Amino acid sequence: MWAHRMFLLTGEAEYMEQFERTLYNAVLAGVGLDGESFFYVNPLASRGGHHRSAWFACACCPPNVLRFVGGLGQYVYATRGSTIYLNLYAGGSAKVTVNGHVVTIDQETSYPFDGHVKLTVKHDAPVPIVLAYRMPRSAEIDAGVSADGYVRRTLDRGTTEHEFIVPLPVRRVVADPRVKAAVGRVALTRGPLVYAAESIDNPGAGGSVAGLILPPDAELEERIAADGTPEILAKAIRVASTGGAETATEVLYRDAPSTTPVVVVLRPYFMWANRGPSEMSVWLPETAHLGEPLPAPGISASASFIGHGDGVPALFDRIEPAASNDHDVARFTFWSHKGTAEWVRYEFARPRTVSAVEVYWFDDTGRGECRVPAGWTVEYLDAEEWKPVANSSPASPVVNGVAKDRFNVCGFAPVVTGSVRVNVQQEERFSSGILEMRVR
Repeated sequence: MWAHRMFLLTGEAEYMEQFERTLYNAVLAGVGLDGESFFYVNPLASRGGHHRSAWFACACCPPNVLRFVGGLGQYVYATRGSTIYLNLYAGGSAKVTVNGHVVTIDQETSYPFDGHVKLTVKHDAPVPIVLAYRMPRSAEIDAGVSADGYVRRTLDRGTTEHEFIVPLPVRRVVADPRVKAAVGRVALTRGPLVYAAESIDNPGAGGSVAGLILPPDAELEERIAADGTPEILAKAIRVASTGGAETATEVLYRDAPSTTPVVVVLRPYFMWANRGPSEMSVWLPETAHLGEPLPAPGISASASFIGHGDGVPALFDRIEPAASNDHDVARFTFWSHKGTAEWVRYEFARPRTVSAVEVYWFDDTGRGECRVPAGWTVEYLDAEEWKPVANSSPASPVVNGVAKDRFNVCGFAPVVTGSVRVNVQQEERFSSGILEMRVR
């Protein structure tokens, strides 16, 4: 809305270009393709823990989104003097009044999936009118694009048909270097659409997008999927191994990651999270050493309750937080369960010897309702029975810490097991969360 008002004030197309980018990538991503599920956040990466909600207890954004979409027609055209500005490409009919005369405009297009636009304009004004249609900044100036970002056509009285192509180039884009999280990363766009890689489209990447790398010389190809969605195929690489280290802190030096070629499929970002749980990433690293670590191998996780956050994959993504209130890394929470007894469980691909569990608690004091828990214990699975771990000195009980801003270590006598479980007793009136959980 601000961008639209700035356009009305200045007549500059750059503001409507920003309007369009926000419309197709932020607003539409907040609503599921079913029109009945909603995001309150638009994450640019997910390890699979993000899911739209059917509704919210305090739902201010969903009604505003519905109101905005319902009133979208008011943003398509604008007038100034004898000029009609065409700002958004969307199929439909409109009646626009110019100098007291009604102008009817029929627009046919499949934009932004396809750049072809056909206009049928009818008017009976005694003098010509000017139609100014917006062109993206990627269009060539010699194609008739004025400095304000519009192509102008003079239309005489009667009926005029006009067809043109809005360029939808595939581009590699980088962020402002002050966005530290995006340094060394690149995103792909096609016209106004931002694209994302989802694990559901990339089984060849090992079921994860965390290890995908898009080098500067990666070849890009466009294609139309069976459902009509324009996709981008990138001849990229993925991290095949991380040098043998089980965790990022296990060794100081290790072999560089090995990589293997892979074709990455990317689809429009606003369409993600509509086909079941899936990892997703918009910003892909250009070199392997800038990529996120691969999830801890040989581990799967479950929990008594999965609340708001990034789900159980956040537990073993091997991304170490800066502090307990670090909101820039993935987190697992039990919110909105408060004061309850909960658990998280690791299952190993094969039995292993375990002698310690390390937990980095999430605590957003001053911002939310997650606190370090009242206490926690560790159990291991012995055949079909859960048993508590024991200190190596039986006379001394296992005491588990709940300190902020560091890993809390529970060390115990080694056990061979296929699964360990952390039992969490939440503080009364508060929930708890975990940023990272390690076993060794």
